[in-house]
Amino acid sequence: MAHTEKADKLYLAKARRRRGLQQTRFYCQLCRRQCLDQHGFALHAKSQSHMRNLEDKLAQHGGDAEKLLRTFSDEFERAFLLKLKSAHGEKLVGLNSCYQEYITDKDAVHLNATRWTSLTRFAIHLRDSGKCRLENVDNGSGEKWLIGYKREPTRREGEKQDLEKQELLEYIDEIVLDEDKVQDKITQDIPTGKVATLEPAPHDQLKDASRAQPLSAPRKKVAFKLKKK
Repeated sequence: MAHTEKADKLYLAKARRRRGLQQTRFYCQLCRRQCLDQHGFALHAKSQSHMRNLEDKLAQHGGDAEKLLRTFSDEFERAFLLKLKSAHGEKLVGLNSCYQEYITDKDAVHLNATRWTSLTRFAIHLRDSGKCRLENVDNGSGEKWLIGYKREPTRREGEKQDLEKQELLEYIDEIVLDEDKVQDKITQDIPTGKVATLEPAPHDQLKDASRAQPLSAPRKKVAFKLKKK
C-alpha cells in the first residue's frame, strides 16, 4: 500500500512538471518527445527507439545528415514566418515572446533541431535574407530584440522599383559619358595650344572703363511747393 502511494505521488509530481513550459533544448524532434532535464534527454538519445527513428530518417534522406538538418531548418523557418505573419503582421514584437507563442504547438519543429545554435542567430539570418525587420532595444522589459514580418513587394511595386533603378543607372551613365567627353576634349587641345586662357586686362583700360561707367545714376532734383494759407 505504501509503495502504491509513493508511486502515485511521483506520477503526480511528474505530471505537474509536464504541464508547465518545458525547456525546448531537451525536446527530441525525431521522436517528438519532451524530456524533463538533461539526464533524461541523454538517456533518451541512447535508447533503441531513438536510434531506430534516426536510422529511418537518415534512410529517407539518403544517409546524409546535413540534408536532414537542412530539411528541419527549412520547415522551422517556414513555420515561424507563417506564425509571425498571421499573429502579428508587420508589427514589431518581442522575439522571445513570438517564439514562446510558436512552440505552444507541440508538433512544430523546434529550434534545437535546426542549424541555428540560438534564437538570435536565427533572427539575424531572417534580417540578412530580407524576410524580417529586426531592431535591438534595451528598454528594461526583458526583450532585447524586436522582430517584424517584412512584406514582399507586389509585382507592380517590383516593376516600379526596377524602372526607377534603371533610370538612375542611365542618368549616372550619361554623367560619366559627359565627363569623359570633356576630359578627352581637354586632352586633345593641350598639345595644339588651343586651350582658352583668361588674360588680365591692362591697368589703363580698367581705369578708363571705371570713368566711363558711373557706379550710380545721377540724382534728380525734386522741388516741393508750399501751399499758401
